[in-house]
Amino acid sequence: MQLAQVTGCGRASREQQPGVPGSFVQLAGYIGVSIKTVRVYHDKGLLPEPDRDASGYRRYGANDAVDLIKIRTLAEAGVPLARIRDLRAASDEEFRQALGEIDDELSARIRGLQGILVFATHPDRAVTPFHEQAEILSDPALRQLFLGYDHAHDLDADDPRLDDLARRIAEANRERYGSDERPGLDTGSEIPALTVTRPR
Repeated sequence: MQLAQVTGCGRASREQQPGVPGSFVQLAGYIGVSIKTVRVYHDKGLLPEPDRDASGYRRYGANDAVDLIKIRTLAEAGVPLARIRDLRAASDEEFRQALGEIDDELSARIRGLQGILVFATHPDRAVTPFHEQAEILSDPALRQLFLGYDHAHDLDADDPRLDDLARRIAEANRERYGSDERPGLDTGSEIPALTVTRPR
């Protein structure tokens, strides 16, 4: 899931801008959330309430609309409201880092759900790949290879450890399958379509 376009939680001024609904009801309708949801965000400290105007009404500006979109996007992604509230005080760099962590958590959750979906839709055929994975992970050398692959995401592109990891993966592949060619997916099976993670 992509969260990269959700940037810093609104700390800007509340200037009313043309074309942006100003009332409480208009704001909720403009963003596509319920009035109850906006009230919850107010009560939880996620969306500060603006001052009242001379008529006694609260007037929301463009920045409030942007903040509400960010809050709604994160909430719909499953981010706890308490964490969203904490992100309001984060710097831009801290916010970007938090988004990366949230994105990783969502990707891991999706992978887990895909595995469950395989079992649910192909119970008689899905057991084999999981048994193979368990067999692979029982090998200490291959476990280290998987750990090295996970750590590679934090390495720079020119880090020499990446070349070493690629070499070790190629050697393990040849040793397991006896060929320089990686075994392909069974295009006639629906299982690969469920288990292969799409690139971000």
